[in-house]
Amino acid sequence: WSTGESLSAVVVSPASTTAYSVTLTNASGCTSTTTVTVTVVPAATATIGGSLTICPGQSTTLTAQGGTSFSWSTGSSLSAIVVSPASTTAYSLTVVNASGCVASTSVTVSVNASVVAGISGNLTICRGEATTLTASGAPTV
Repeated sequence: WSTGESLSAVVVSPASTTAYSVTLTNASGCTSTTTVTVTVVPAATATIGGSLTICPGQSTTLTAQGGTSFSWSTGSSLSAIVVSPASTTAYSLTVVNASGCVASTSVTVSVNASVVAGISGNLTICRGEATTLTASGAPTV
């Protein structure tokens, strides 16, 4: 082999496109040489964008990047999906780029604790009087 090895098979992992040749010799001393080129193409890099924390009842759009075809754990093959999980949920994505390289990633969409707003106070007053209305259900107003 052009790599210096004398095995019948070699494992190569070039960083860039590289030519490899092998010379074979039979028992009669006849030789034959051939060369192949291993072409290195860009690797796929899967990324997911979008808001990863939502409140109960809300939705978020998860956007896939890094490929030309997409496969979500939801079964969708679109580049963007809208999800409305009732509880914290993981979503995975597999992308294939134009060169046929595959990459996967996942994200978790967290659903915050629910809040129920309330107002208390005297809701019936006479003209000229005042009442105090008090909000409840969350630490900030």
